[in-house]
Amino acid sequence: MNYHGYTVCVGNDPCNYGSCTDAQALKIADTLEAMIEDRFPGITIRRTPESGSPTPTRGPDCEVVDEIDAWVADNWMAAL
Repeated sequence: MNYHGYTVCVGNDPCNYGSCTDAQALKIADTLEAMIEDRFPGITIRRTPESGSPTPTRGPDCEVVDEIDAWVADNWMAAL
């Protein structure tokens, strides 16, 4: 499946990843972005510099959006 038309946000703020530096947070975000792109080809990834809740994942099919969110929630720690 091609995920063109879907957008997910990845945060740059160190607060999103626990205790780390700005540089470490950027590296984690880069790794997470690559993981998402590998799992969901064609998806658009937005970087968000702020901490807290990111902009929700968006796309034309709510079930696919839920699948993307669940995958990120289950796999983001592998980027650490």
